[in-house]
Amino acid sequence: SKTMKLYTDQEKSQEVMDAVYLIRPKESRDQIGGLHRMKDRILNQISLAFNPGMSELGYDSNCRFLLLGPPGTGKTLLALAAAAENNVAFIKVRGGELMSGASYHGEPERRIKELFSLARQRSPCILFLDEADAIFWGGDAASNKLLAQIKSELSELTPRDKIVVIATSNKEELIDKSTRDRFEPHVYFVPPPQNDEEWNEVVEIHLRRIKPFLSPEVQAIVITRMFRRERVLSPRGVAETITEAHRLWASEISAASELGSATEEPE
Repeated sequence: SKTMKLYTDQEKSQEVMDAVYLIRPKESRDQIGGLHRMKDRILNQISLAFNPGMSELGYDSNCRFLLLGPPGTGKTLLALAAAAENNVAFIKVRGGELMSGASYHGEPERRIKELFSLARQRSPCILFLDEADAIFWGGDAASNKLLAQIKSELSELTPRDKIVVIATSNKEELIDKSTRDRFEPHVYFVPPPQNDEEWNEVVEIHLRRIKPFLSPEVQAIVITRMFRRERVLSPRGVAETITEAHRLWASEISAASELGSATEEPE
């Protein structure tokens, strides 16, 4: 049998540890607007990959998922919700950050090996490879060696490792085909909201947390029309715009209150 060394955090290269974010997410599928049938399908398949009963029944789930689509459509939120629902650790790393400064011979492959070793040590977990196209492309000798290491690590994963790899990209055309094939049949295109109903749902979710500060006249359907008119084209754009609007309002109220206090006549 193969013996694998499990490194301590201190033994990990500083470059790998600097690129990794360890999180215990609290997100739920109710916080994902739109994607009605897709989000349930993806999240249910990830739950099956963590279910030990499936292996006991002779079924080995593919524990690799590739989420493609434009920026800001909910790919990261799906992964966070999956970790929260299954009560597992969440290891996030961006492909570009992981490979930053990896200029020595063999260093990119070593970093990939150490990353998967860390995931095995932290299992059960989700290993989230954001901007995976930065490490999933081929074309020259160096990148082909890196891909060989990635494909080897992906192929060695089994449900017994209790690790689910979720990779995301908005540049599908850059991804090496044989690497992409490692994720079949769990390759999904995550689109932006497809109609006004889905857009209204996204807006309503992000209005929830500031509901106590809103006028009753502020309705999701009205905000959606404004966003569509101003070409806010992604759920992330909706979230950022609502957050910024709330910040500006709160800043103005706070400034007015401070000004009022400063100009009050002393009794």
